[in-house]
Amino acid sequence: MTKPLANPTPPSATTRAEAYRHLGVDPNEVATLPRLARRLESIGGKRKALDILRSSTHPHARQFLSIYDSLLLPNFVRARLPLEAFCVASSVTPEQLLIALASTVREMSQLEASVIAAEAHPRIVHESSLLAMEGDLDHATLNMKHMGFLPAPKGSQVSVNVHAQANAASQSIAAASPAPSPENTIRRLVNRFNTSLPTADAPALPAASVPADPFPRSSSADPATIDADYASSSDDDGDDD
Repeated sequence: MTKPLANPTPPSATTRAEAYRHLGVDPNEVATLPRLARRLESIGGKRKALDILRSSTHPHARQFLSIYDSLLLPNFVRARLPLEAFCVASSVTPEQLLIALASTVREMSQLEASVIAAEAHPRIVHESSLLAMEGDLDHATLNMKHMGFLPAPKGSQVSVNVHAQANAASQSIAAASPAPSPENTIRRLVNRFNTSLPTADAPALPAASVPADPFPRSSSADPATIDADYASSSDDDGDDD
C-alpha cells in the first residue's frame, strides 16, 4: 500500500510554477520588484487599471499589453501571476507602468471635463441670454461679445506676457552680474590712485623759487610829517561861536 506524501504540493503552486514556465519569467526576479496592488487601489484596483491601460496610447502601456493581452497566452497564466510578472516579460518596469497609467488618467479626465463643459454650454448660454433680456448689463455684454458685436479684449494678455518677460530678463541680468562688495571697490580705487602717482625713475620737479619782497622795509622807521590845514578848521569853529 502506497503511503501519501507528508507535505504534498498544492495544486495552486503547481499551476503557478507552470504559468511562470509558460511566460518564460523567473519568479525570483519578480519577487525583487515593487508590488503594484496597493498602488492600484486608489483608482479601483487591478481591473480598473487594466481598462485604463487598454484605452491608453502611451508606448509603455502598449508594450505591456502586447504580452498581457496576447491571444496566445492561456487564461490561467493571467489568473495565477501578478502584474509584476508581465512587467518582466514585457521589459517594462512597474514605475514606467504607473507613469503611463497616471498620464492616461490625466488625459481622460481632461477629455471628460471638456465633454461636460460642451454639453452644459447651450444651457449656460440660454440662461445668460434670459438674464440679458431682463436687463442684466454684464450678461448682455457677454452675449454681445459672444456673438461678435463687441470686440473681445486682447491687449491685456499680451501686456502681461511682455511684463513677465521683462521681469524675467531683468532678474536673469541681476543674477548674472551681482554688485561688487565695498571692499573690492575701495581696493580698486586705491590701486588706480597709486598707479597714477609718478614713479622713482621719473625726473623730479624743480624747487619753487620765492620772489624777493618788492616793497622792502627799513629797520628803523623815520618819522613822517603830514601837512594839515588846522587854521582853517579852527577859524570855522570860531565863526560858529
